[in-house]
Formats: sequence, structure tokens, C-alpha cells
Amino acid sequence: MKKVLSLALAIVLIVGLLPIGMMSASAEAETVVFEFGDNGAATHKDGSDMGASKSYTSGDYTLALTNASKCFTGAYDATGKSALKMGTSSTVGSFSMTVPDDVVSVIFKVAKYKAKTTAVNVNGTEYAISTSSDDGAYTDITVDTTATKTISFATVSSKCRCMIDSITYVLGESTGGGSGEGGESGGDEGGEDETPTYTTPAEIMAAANALAAGESLTGTYTLTGVITAINTVYSSAYGNITVTMAVNDTEYSIQCYRMTGTGVDVIKSGDTITVTGTITNNNGTVRFDTGCTLDSYVDGGQEVVIYQTPAEILAAAAELANDVLLSDGHIYTLTGVITSVDSVYSSSYGNVTVTMLVNGTESSIQCYRMTGTGADLIGVGDTITVSGSIKNYNGTIEFDAGCTLDSYTLADDGEGDEGGDEGGDAVEGESESLNITATGGTLASDSLSISWEGTNFSVVNEKGTSSSAIRTSDSDHFRVYKNNSTTISAKNGKQLSQIVITTTGSTYTTALLNSTFSDGVTAAADGNVVTLTLASAMDAVVIDATSAQWRLNKVEVTYAAAGGADESTVEFTGAQVTLGDDLDMAFSVSIPDAQKVDTMQVEFTVDGKTSYAPIGAGVDGVYTFTVELPTKNMTSTISARLIDGEGTEHATKEYTVRDYAETILNDTTDAYDELEKAAAKAMLNYGAMAQLYFGYNTTDLANSNCAYTEAELNAADVSGVAAIAASNGLESFKGASLVLKSKLAIRLYFTEAVTGSVSTANGHYVEVSGIGAADLDATQTVTVDGATYTFSALSMAKSVIEGESYSANFKNLMKALVLYSAAAEKL
Repeated sequence: MKKVLSLALAIVLIVGLLPIGMMSASAEAETVVFEFGDNGAATHKDGSDMGASKSYTSGDYTLALTNASKCFTGAYDATGKSALKMGTSSTVGSFSMTVPDDVVSVIFKVAKYKAKTTAVNVNGTEYAISTSSDDGAYTDITVDTTATKTISFATVSSKCRCMIDSITYVLGESTGGGSGEGGESGGDEGGEDETPTYTTPAEIMAAANALAAGESLTGTYTLTGVITAINTVYSSAYGNITVTMAVNDTEYSIQCYRMTGTGVDVIKSGDTITVTGTITNNNGTVRFDTGCTLDSYVDGGQEVVIYQTPAEILAAAAELANDVLLSDGHIYTLTGVITSVDSVYSSSYGNVTVTMLVNGTESSIQCYRMTGTGADLIGVGDTITVSGSIKNYNGTIEFDAGCTLDSYTLADDGEGDEGGDEGGDAVEGESESLNITATGGTLASDSLSISWEGTNFSVVNEKGTSSSAIRTSDSDHFRVYKNNSTTISAKNGKQLSQIVITTTGSTYTTALLNSTFSDGVTAAADGNVVTLTLASAMDAVVIDATSAQWRLNKVEVTYAAAGGADESTVEFTGAQVTLGDDLDMAFSVSIPDAQKVDTMQVEFTVDGKTSYAPIGAGVDGVYTFTVELPTKNMTSTISARLIDGEGTEHATKEYTVRDYAETILNDTTDAYDELEKAAAKAMLNYGAMAQLYFGYNTTDLANSNCAYTEAELNAADVSGVAAIAASNGLESFKGASLVLKSKLAIRLYFTEAVTGSVSTANGHYVEVSGIGAADLDATQTVTVDGATYTFSALSMAKSVIEGESYSANFKNLMKALVLYSAAAEKL
């Protein structure tokens, strides 16, 4: 067990540029995030009117919302995220805010409130909102504040409400007229303050590609080019389309985001278009922003290639660039067998996300937010036919949102109808359901229980200490009063593996979620549907209504697969943080039957995001699976499920990095030495400083039980750390940055391309990567075109700690990094 602490780094952060001879430099794209409360509600919550003003703090910064009207704090979206709710059913919501001088842009994460708004107004410009609080998804609206520091925000009309998940300051150089070191101007060489005017396409695009994330070119520009990709098909509802064009007479491309104008419904790849609008860098994508217009177009005479066979379709899709539609969004139809349900059916939106193995191929495709008759019934093993446009989204080949389920055949009945209610012999591993009503009974008002019987399971409600009589007059549901106890039991030798309960409304869903469940049962809601996940196969599950009345409409149970009672031999046997370049949580699992191994994988869910890990090496029937985590996620619960190729669950485990580290810290058996305990403490404090810096889950810090004192944190010693040095340095050398992501890296930036450099909006860089935590102080040497640069990763931390222009949270993060490195080196 020695040295299994992976003292590695997994934050996405560029610490800053360090010019030769300068010990302080601004952090690239440093951000300050303001969130509106703690996450965790069961469903939508409207909150309370905050009045005329309210302030929030994050690190050294304050967000002051003033002139507020109908703004509600303590609100939550349907997934439990905290938010600021704007407007009512009869009144618009609005506020004003003024940002500090060093804030160059502000990012609002906004969603429709239950699909009740289509746009918001920010500083006189309307921004369309494409996401909804029902899904917990948000649209980014970026507002340039280099010229004006005051922002007004409002919903567009009554009954059109929205929710704001967070407001983010993007920091840059102060525009308040201050001077840099030595009294020199803080601007470019020559002290020019005028905004440059770009005329030729090459000048415009070069300037655009030099923008930092969130920045925009001043004014509007017009460019002409050839469409190389359709990113989002034409929307008849909004009259817009998103395309990418190669700009004429340049080496650059630009995205035309939600472009409107005559012809946007007919243009295609190969056509020449002329577009006018504002140019911005949106999270790394250079684009004409929302509101850009198609001025003219010329048919390029290029035919869109339509692929015929499933194999041809998927092979072509696999070659797509990211965020590009196949055949310009042509509607394809494919048939296959569902291998996983990636997002359960949403009763609010009538959609489900599944992955299917396409018939006649060895390839899979995801069906994203698929709608259609039967979308609420299908599951793993069912055969489906789907139609829609196909794209590559961040490496996943998918039917895009809006795809439709044309037909389906359920694996258990072969008919494709809506079976699944009472009747027939239930098969282990499959499902059975009961519609719950209270009519037809002969119960007196003082009866103590009522029951419903399925083929292989029963539902029994006991009155308990409730003062209310068991109600028998509701035709489509049963009222489970507070202090009632509901037991769902398997019969005939079966065991339960999952229970899905349908209530009659969101209020009752919340009450059900707040009930007390049998040990080993977790509950999650999607609209009126609550899914109970069982840690292992059970004979019965008990639900005690400890919160309030809830209303039971339908119960569907899934039985453990045949032989499920013996599945206890397949189990998670441990979890640990491993030694390597990344901060990994490694799970070990016992699979005695070697023939099952090739069919197994682990499904990991962290912060609502699900990923899959293949099986690792095995020794004596014990196998390993690994999940990578950002450092700020040390308190995030990792839910791991061992599943086979049919999606059947065989074992589950929940764990956090903090759980593992605190096991070491609290050990009294001498299984861990003092160096390992010191490393565990350093790791948790490093994670906590990352949480504070990024504004993530700050009410549950990783170091809550082992926080450094101020003296301990200030003991981070960088006095012996050498600053970056150069021999025969190039004039084009711009500085260096420390990049903390899944693998730590150091980048040397240059104002022009050098041998082996990568070109970005921030300049051209050469990278040294794969640096472990114990090697942060190791000297690195890089030779570029005859110039030699020497430095260590801690050189950048030193500049922040000793600098004067950094926030306290940023400094503390770097101090924790130094202490973390020192602890790792001693292991």
C-alpha cells in the first residue's frame, strides 16, 4: 500500500506568462465565478425575491447586483442546481451591475425557465436561449466589458422567465489607466492606445485568431469564403443556421454562428457566402457571433454526398471533424440494438438518449435526445430504427438532437407493442409493472394497510402512525400519507435490482425523494419518474414517508438476472489513488469467472457526467479500472457500476478521493507512515485551494478535517527556486506558462513560429509535458533554434507567490502546490 498516493495534477489552468527578468505576470484567462447558492435541491424551486440589490463575493472580487426587480435567490433548476431566477408569469426580471476595471468580459450561464423564455436582453442586445432549466443545461452569453463596465440584464417580456446558473468575470489587464512596472505604459510597444483597424481578410483573421477567449474585435466586419461544413442545420423556428467557411485569400476558417438572412435555408457546403457581423473568440472558437447576417451567396455547384449502406454511413461519419454534420445534415435512417441507455427518458421533454450497435456493422452510434412513440419504453437489448442528421460531437458519433424513433421491437416480447403491464410470467433480468389505484377496495377508514399484487412482486402500504385514513377514492393513484410505510417485495424466488416509481406531480416527487429508504437504495428523479437504484439484489425495499404526502401512480420493477443471488461473488474489492502523472482513482473488482471478463466494463459517473473504462490487468481474478479526476473534484462522489455487454449491473461502489486520503490520515494501525499521512494532507489541501480558486463546491472543501493553518500555508518555500533563465534567447520569446491539467505541462511562448511550435491565439508555444508532482522542482532544459531555456515548474508558482497583482486564492493555490510537491518528493 506504500506510495499509492498519486500526487499528480489535473486542473485546467494556465498560470501565466513569465517574461525574462519579470517576477510577476498576469494569469492568462484567469476567471472568477459567482454562483447563487449550494446545489442539491430535488427539483425546481422558485426562491425568494432578493429585493433591490444583493452582493456576492468570490475570492477578492465582489458581484453587486443593483436596480433589481423580480430577481429570486434560493432558486433551483429541475436537476438541483442553484440559480438566480429572473421574472414572473406577469412581470419581467432585471438588474444592473458594474464590473471592476480588470474584468475584460463577463459570461452569463442562462437557461429558459421551464422553456418559458426564448431570449434575454443584455445592454440592448437580445440573445437567444437554446437550453432549458428542465434539463439543467445552460447557454453561455459572453459580454465584452473592455469598453463599458456597466451591464444591464433583463428578460424580454412577461411570462418569459430565465434562470442564471452563474456569472463569471474573465480577467485581463486593467483598463483604468494605471502604469506597469517602472512607470511604463501597460499597452503594447510604442504606447499606442488606439484600436487598430483591420482591412484585408488576412489582417482581420490574423487579429481574430489572436483574440483571447471571451474577447471580440471592435466593430463589425464583412468576409467572403467557401462553406466547408454545416455545424447546425437550418432551424425554421429561429430562421438561422451555423456553418464554417474558409475565408478567401487567407489560411483561416471562421464559424458563422446562428446566421440569419435570405438564403440560410438553402446554402450548403461548397457555396460561396458573404457574411457581416461581430467577430469573437468563444471558448477557443473564432466565429461571427449571434446576429451575423448572410449578405449574399453563390451556388458552388458541389453535390452533397449521400452514403447508402450502414457501413458506408458510419465510416464516413467516423472521418468527420468535430461538430460537423454528415452530408450537410441529410436525414439518415439506421437500425440496431440498444447497448446502453445514456440518459433516461425525460417525461418533461419526451426524449431519451441511447447508444445502439448498428445492424450489419461493428460500429455504434448514439441517439441523442431521441423522441417518438416508444421512447419511454425502450431499453438495452431492444431493436430500434432511428432517423436524423448525424454528426461528430467531441469524438462521439451521434444522431443529433431532434432524431426520431421510427419503430422498435422490445427484446422481451418480439412484437414492438406497449406490453409490460400485468399478466404473463416475469423473466429474471426483465421488468414488470403495476398501475396503482385505490378504487374497488372495501377498506374502512380505520384500515391499517392496502396492497396490490403483480405476478412476481407486491406493493403494500401500511398506515403507521398517520392520522389520515387510507384513501380509497382516487381513480389513478394512491395517496401515501406522511408516516405511512410502503414495501415493494419480490415473490416466487425473484429478487429486485431496480424500482421505477411514477408520481402524479413534482411536489409529490420531492416528497418521495425526501423519504427514508432501505439501506443500499439511492433515489434520483427525472420529472415525475423516480428511479431507485439498489446497491445489490434485494428481496424487498421499504419507503418510509417521513417528509410529506406523496402520490403513487405506477411501480415498475426490474428483477435481478438469473443467478443474481450468487452475483455477490462479483464485487468491488477496493479503491485507491495511484502513483502516476495523473490524479487517478483506481477501483479493483473481483470477477472469479474469467469467461465474464471480456464482457465487462465500469461505468463511472462524476458530477452527472458518465464515462466508461475498459477492463485492466487481472491477477488471481481481481481486475482494475481507472477514472481520471480534476483536482477540484476530490470531494465529488464517484459512482462506479460494473456492467456487462447487455448493460446488466453486477456490482456498484461509491467513493471519493477524500475518503481514501482520510482513511490514511485516520489510520491507527501503523499501516501508513508519517510521510504518507503528510502527503495525504497536502493533497487534500491542494484540492481545497483548487476548489476555492475555481469557485467549485466551496461549502464542502477537501481539507475540511485537515486544513492547513495560515502559518502552514505560508511556509511554502520558494526562496531556492530559480526563475526561468535563457542563454542566447530569441527576440521572439514572449514568456512561459504552467499548464495544470490531466498531465502537468510547461509552455514556452514566442511571438512567431519556431521549430516544433504549436500555434494558438496566445502565440506559438513549445511544450514540456508529463511532469509528475515529485518532479515539479526538477530543472527542465529546452533548446529552440539555438536558444536554451532552463526552468522548473515551480518557477511559475514562485512568480505568483512573490508577485503583487494576484488574488489571495490564486496565491494560496500555488502555495498548496509547492507544499504538495515537497510532500510528494519525500515519499
